[in-house]
Amino acid sequence: MKRYFYFVAGILAMTAAGSCQKDFLEKPSTTGTTTILTTFSTTVNANAAIAAAYRSSLVQGLPYSGLDHGTIASLSGEFSWGYNWHKTYIIVNNGLNATGNEEDDFNANYADIRRDYLIMENIDQVKDMDAATKTTVKAEMKGLIAYRYMGMFIRYGGVPIVSKSLTPSDSLDIPRASLQATEDTILSLCDQAVAGLPDKWPAAFTGRLTKGSVMAIKARTLSYAARPLFNTGTPVLSLGAHNDLICFGSQDANRWQQAITAWEAVVSWASQNGYQLVNTGGSPGTPDKNAFVDYATATSVPGNPEVL
Repeated sequence: MKRYFYFVAGILAMTAAGSCQKDFLEKPSTTGTTTILTTFSTTVNANAAIAAAYRSSLVQGLPYSGLDHGTIASLSGEFSWGYNWHKTYIIVNNGLNATGNEEDDFNANYADIRRDYLIMENIDQVKDMDAATKTTVKAEMKGLIAYRYMGMFIRYGGVPIVSKSLTPSDSLDIPRASLQATEDTILSLCDQAVAGLPDKWPAAFTGRLTKGSVMAIKARTLSYAARPLFNTGTPVLSLGAHNDLICFGSQDANRWQQAITAWEAVVSWASQNGYQLVNTGGSPGTPDKNAFVDYATATSVPGNPEVL
């Protein structure tokens, strides 16, 4: 970070007269100040940044705020609201606003993506971290970026694509990419991430992205791409010349097969790495008699065998 020093005539006069003993060009103290240099000066500091990136990136889709406050689940009947301050209540009565607190908070996506890119671009500066770990961290950030783009793809269709951390000198006038370009970006990031991620992490790092978790991000993206809302030449909301932002322009049954193939790859990977469906009341090929209890376990118990 550049520091600029401004001198008034009085200070210059004092310096010339020798009335002040301190050097006015002395570097100010940076104690307590967090910068790119301090963040990536040690593994400990870098790990704190990585943890923060996970916290902010993965909150999308969880009960946190806006659609992340459970609005999708509420509108579909899975959740319900009991207070007029609940996000679902606000949306039902006032409608959606992509940049407001009552919805997805669109802008927050790009703040989190920028955080992930900053780590990816600066992790090589960490002197006490080995090269293999740095490669893994870069793959993790690509997976987190893919996750955020997946969420926007599902909600908005084509969105602006950012390929690095933007600076004040970069143009921020980035148009929406087509639906196809947005999907392609997500799938490419997923493939790159899978190539650099482990199948498992040591117990102390449970929760960090694995190959399987990013394979699931890819499969989910393909599932949403195959749905009739996108997989059509006639979108429900016509944007005229810009229909490519919200549909693929034609219906293609092969999109469903691509999604099936991707999910089969996730299941195959999971079975080889100790994961399995929670099914306490059934047997292979038979219904789960304790489906309600098992659903609660799968969605609410940390570390259960369904969590990738």
